[in-house]
Amino acid sequence: MGPTGKVTLIFTDIQSSTLLWQLHSEKMRVALRAHNDILRAVMVKYNGYEVKTIGDAFMIAFAEPMDAVNYAMQIQVDLMSQSWEDPFNMATEVTMTRVAEESGKAPALSLWNGLRVRVGVHSGTPLSETDCVTRRTDYFGPMVNLSARVQGAALGGQTLISDEVRNNIALGKLDIPCTCLLYTSD
Repeated sequence: MGPTGKVTLIFTDIQSSTLLWQLHSEKMRVALRAHNDILRAVMVKYNGYEVKTIGDAFMIAFAEPMDAVNYAMQIQVDLMSQSWEDPFNMATEVTMTRVAEESGKAPALSLWNGLRVRVGVHSGTPLSETDCVTRRTDYFGPMVNLSARVQGAALGGQTLISDEVRNNIALGKLDIPCTCLLYTSD
């Protein structure tokens, strides 16, 4: 059973997945499997509860906001570290070449690698009930809608957290030090 009461929800989505499926369906099938494996492996480490998937999007619930933020940061690191097949690396190479041409020097680090996943994190008290078909906890209501909107405001490769999450975590205690964690006002 999923957490109840005040929970932290994460929504994820692969940027440009529809286009990637249209252009590279076989490679996208392999990439999606790798993506799903990464998200699920990290979910275990941070006590996440997989509510559901819709295509390439995940909805995940956490009892603790700190676990949710650590999860979000870790999946971005793991996705960036993944060895992706072309065409996913081609976009990175083109962008890095353009940055080098415009600045006259090579960038010091990659901006992204492979699939770019946008992640939104929001805390609150959703309505919850057990789905009669899946027998899994599902969540509903305005808190869930806002959680999805937080994710929708992020770009691929970004993790965006709401003020509610930011006010309930200790930034200095993140498992992965970060120089930039984006947040949005509720």
